[in-house]
Amino acid sequence: MTPGARRTYSVVRLYVPAESFPGATLIDAISTGLDHDALEAEAVRQELPELLKSASERRADRLSRPTVYRAIIENQRVYVSPEQPEARIPETARALVDSVGELLFASLVSRESIEEAADALNDDESGLARFPTARYMWAGSACVPISWLIMFADEAAPAVSPPGVLRVDVGTALSRLRSAITAIGGAALPTAILRELSLTESWLTPHAEGFVELDYGAAAWIIGTDDSPRDLGVIVEALFDGDTATAALAYRRFAARWAGVRSAVLEMNTSETTD
Repeated sequence: MTPGARRTYSVVRLYVPAESFPGATLIDAISTGLDHDALEAEAVRQELPELLKSASERRADRLSRPTVYRAIIENQRVYVSPEQPEARIPETARALVDSVGELLFASLVSRESIEEAADALNDDESGLARFPTARYMWAGSACVPISWLIMFADEAAPAVSPPGVLRVDVGTALSRLRSAITAIGGAALPTAILRELSLTESWLTPHAEGFVELDYGAAAWIIGTDDSPRDLGVIVEALFDGDTATAALAYRRFAARWAGVRSAVLEMNTSETTD
């Protein structure tokens, strides 16, 4: 089982050409970056200590630490994604709340600390020196957001097996997002879904040369083989055709598959506290 299986939440990462960052093209940086299991194991190990830092401690650490890059090789070219521990904090906090309850959580973690982590990735004026202020990673819930899975939606998509890591070029991801936005918008479905799809589209649009990677985390091992990308592809095509019956059937399959993930993860978080 990979280190990502111990992470209860899902993650989406953006990889851009290595030459976008000073130092990312060095052989040592690439060699380290290609060992995703080691990087993930270290990131998971640091999650709780990172969450428990004060806002001032985290700012000081961020300004002093070297940037670590995950690396992939696609089409004989190196692409990298800066590690951003702050991006993990919201879901690490959620897991801790599940484990210890809101009152004890509030005594351990200050609101200022949570807000500082968000500002680190969202505030261009934060003076972060070498730290890349753009966001290259999002952490999502245990149930992978539809707006992420849509990037891999295809009626002919193969089943996803553990460890549940998918990768696609940004151009293809954007095409699928835009198709889904058109199909869902035409079907007058809830606007919250459209907002999420549009936010993901806006995030990727400036990076047409990149690749996007979805990592299910523990959900991949809870579900096992997953046909969600195929079901979502069926839904989008059915909505284009006005075939609401087929779309509804595929959505029921999709929803049923993910129904037990949240409760399973909650049980995992609780058992870690009591063990």
